[in-house]
Amino acid sequence: MNKRYATRDWVVAGNRYFRVFVAMPRTCPKTAALLVVSAIWVGAGFRPAQTLSETTNWLKDFIAAEGKVSGGNWRDTYQLLASGCDITVFHDTEDISCTKPETRAGCHDSNSVTHNFRQVFNLKDIDLGRIETTPEPSFGAFTVTLTTLNERPLVQHAVKLDGKFEAVSVDSPHTAYVVVQTRNAADRVAKAFQQAVTLCGAKRSPF
Repeated sequence: MNKRYATRDWVVAGNRYFRVFVAMPRTCPKTAALLVVSAIWVGAGFRPAQTLSETTNWLKDFIAAEGKVSGGNWRDTYQLLASGCDITVFHDTEDISCTKPETRAGCHDSNSVTHNFRQVFNLKDIDLGRIETTPEPSFGAFTVTLTTLNERPLVQHAVKLDGKFEAVSVDSPHTAYVVVQTRNAADRVAKAFQQAVTLCGAKRSPF
């Protein structure tokens, strides 16, 4: 017959203290240890990292709010949609040069023109070590760039022509990107993408 034992201890988590009690058979020290960890985890109010859907939903909402940048005669808007690990980024560029008297020469009318771009890729194809943020000093924004593992051409770029998206090599087929307003926003987007690609089983290139 297995004897049972009981332990009590004070555990510190941040600035909070928790009394842990464990009663398990002596033959199950690993199980006892797991219960201790679980007790600390629950008592401290910790929760596991976000799920894939939580992460991509956050990216969708945050990029919709922060992915509006402008410079000179154009206005850019970025939006993200996700279906599991499949990502679509819509990038709309509004050219407002014809709305300004000083840049209207050669225009047929005084309306703005919007160009629609699209990027499609799978998060599992992204290199874990190649999610980078870079400043764009010419228009005061920051780009988050995702590069595929071993730079394989797995990002599909397209432009809308006559109401339909057509595959066009407007950008590198091994990079996807979004542009946001601030460095803090870019860092947060990069961190969320890091979480998402990890959940999708992405790998890090050894070289």
